[in-house]
Amino acid sequence: MDFLLMKIIFFGEDFPDKTSLMQRFRTIGTIGVDSYAKNIFIDRQEVKLQIWDLGSIFPKSRVKLFIPQFILGALGGLYLYDVKDYSTFAHVDDWFSIIRNELKNKDNFPILLVGIIADDDKEREVTAEEAIKMTKDLKVSGFMECNLKKGENLEKALEALIRLILDNIR
Repeated sequence: MDFLLMKIIFFGEDFPDKTSLMQRFRTIGTIGVDSYAKNIFIDRQEVKLQIWDLGSIFPKSRVKLFIPQFILGALGGLYLYDVKDYSTFAHVDDWFSIIRNELKNKDNFPILLVGIIADDDKEREVTAEEAIKMTKDLKVSGFMECNLKKGENLEKALEALIRLILDNIR
């Protein structure tokens, strides 16, 4: 069976639940950023994802210089933030500025804003309304929240991103 190979990026500030989310994928290497592989089926088509997590390089200004090499060939991305920690959401515009400055085809690079809920959202610092407003302000492709404890919406977020990428390719 034929398959599609897609490189995508995850970016955003590091936070503990992001690490546990990423551990759901198999590590394929570490070169200053973490990379993972995941296979997913979209409309009976196998898609092999190469996922590059840029989160650990943002604070390190020397390593930030290598962002262009890490996003080279990427077809889309997810900005991940912790709904219980506003500091992981506060720099979203900085991240978008850096990522978009490095993209050659900015208009055909879908990005989804994804809020991570570790358990319950009673201690929430970032409301869905704030994220939706940011999605509109930054002209992002979409917004979704994923509940790690319940395992809700992670596959849907990946599927939504892949569908946006496929729409750009076709």
